[in-house]
Amino acid sequence: MKYFKHLVLLSLGLISLVILIYYHFIGGSGVVVTSVGQNSACRDVVSVGSVITEIVGRPITNTNDFLGATKNLKGSITLIINNNPRSCTIGENSSLDLIVREIKTGGLRLGIDMGGGLIYSFRQKEGSESILGDIVKTINSRIISFGLINTKVGVGDDSIQILTDSDEEMYIRYLIDRGALEGELTQTIELKGGKGGFSFNDKNYVITLKDSEFISINGSEYGINEYFTLEQVKFHVENITLNSTRLSGMVFDEKDLSLMQESGLGLKPTRLMKQDSGYVFVISVSLSENASKNFAKITKGQEVAINPATGESFLTNPLIISVDNELVVSLPISGLDIGKEKRDFVIWEYESTLELAANDMSRLLSIIESKRLPTEFTLVKSDVLKPKNSLWGIFPYITVIVLSGLAIFFFARYRGNGFLVLPLILIILGEIAIILSIVVAPWLVILFFLFGIGLSLISGEIRSWISWLAILLMFIMAVGVAMSKWVLDISALMGLISITVITAFVGSSIGEKTLRKVHVSFDYKRYSEVLWKLTTIVLVVSSILFFITEELRGFALTIFICMLVYTTMANSVYYDLIRRHTEK
Repeated sequence: MKYFKHLVLLSLGLISLVILIYYHFIGGSGVVVTSVGQNSACRDVVSVGSVITEIVGRPITNTNDFLGATKNLKGSITLIINNNPRSCTIGENSSLDLIVREIKTGGLRLGIDMGGGLIYSFRQKEGSESILGDIVKTINSRIISFGLINTKVGVGDDSIQILTDSDEEMYIRYLIDRGALEGELTQTIELKGGKGGFSFNDKNYVITLKDSEFISINGSEYGINEYFTLEQVKFHVENITLNSTRLSGMVFDEKDLSLMQESGLGLKPTRLMKQDSGYVFVISVSLSENASKNFAKITKGQEVAINPATGESFLTNPLIISVDNELVVSLPISGLDIGKEKRDFVIWEYESTLELAANDMSRLLSIIESKRLPTEFTLVKSDVLKPKNSLWGIFPYITVIVLSGLAIFFFARYRGNGFLVLPLILIILGEIAIILSIVVAPWLVILFFLFGIGLSLISGEIRSWISWLAILLMFIMAVGVAMSKWVLDISALMGLISITVITAFVGSSIGEKTLRKVHVSFDYKRYSEVLWKLTTIVLVVSSILFFITEELRGFALTIFICMLVYTTMANSVYYDLIRRHTEK
């Protein structure tokens, strides 16, 4: 087909436009809870990350629906939370007290240096300013674990400053939380006549109730939320009543956990899988020697329940994994592991939605990898962050001026030869659409790479080793781009305008030769070889910027995509259109 490459390029441009439009308008149903107030009347049924789709029979699709449904809401109410019905009662002097955001699956996002955002300042409750640098490193590690692309952290005066946008604001609490991860086995001990007992590591201990508020163990008295140690294992008194007391034995904290290495079969230590109507996350960890001994001591002699359907045995009480005293995972323990020193351990949990499962997994991973912060923080100030007021901040205006100047130049130079201008303008617009679509949906870069290289091979433009080197670099960068998330920041815009100007003038050089009627002597094959060499050099520089410098990754991204599209498809299409026109 004569115009096969032309149709492919046009189709890819149209696909890019469709992707941009689709991701801009598509959205999920319902709202996501980002904050639950301390005095919320529905704290028992709503948590951060919950998806609310209905309130008192009214469907909730966005924040306006939510605000309308909750205005002056009192009495007993019903909600659909995570696809399950829930109810709570709002008294005359209480409120729902929830902060929510809309569910958005995608769309073009601006970097905080272009679109602005929010800035939070936190001050440590205790500790010296000398540890702020280490705290920033820990928070940066958490940012990476959560996959946040528009959140930055730094030190300002004597505080920690976090810059983010509205889409990632909900993760602030996870970044700045202390991150005290604890795994405990809890047991409830009945008290009859003020006395009871429990078994620990094959030993029996007597508990005596003292003054209704304290219990006595081994001659020492403890109250609620106090700690004691038995055989080097830390215990926590969670509750005391006239009839019972609840104790928790510490199996491990985050310092005792480390991610397992990827197995020889390629099995990763972290997995997120669809199961039935929900999602399961799995984290495979190794326990420290001390934690494995604690596990053996605490589980020995514990009560076991049998599942009648499968015949499997499990401890009656699950292992509770909490972060800052907030329950995250309730993990059943197999009866086969009782009394054993386990070194390999699997943390897993089932959640009703992908977002909940991904958030819990990322939260645990961030703490396992970076450990807890050395101190707690309090919010000092929050404010709206405006785009940078500098040369970077006025770069969008420079972009408009340069593009306008190019348009005027082409109109004046080729006003009598429209066939030279229109294809070039369409190619430039197509490149811009393709770049923006890849920022929105990075996986598209693989599609463009395969089509571009395939067409270049079919047309015979790849002839030398330098071309194959360029293809190798394109492949490496394509994989890097596809595995990342992106926003349109100043550096990306700088790359976009730079490559647009280069494309315009390289294309116009072909037009100039045609206009002067020297197209017959124009050796396109030699020109193509030079272009591939230039592409290789540009890709080497872009690869270095992409994988080494975070500040210029957006610049490298746009340069790479433009070189991929222009070198493999757009350049030959433009030349072919002009050649066909002049040979008529």
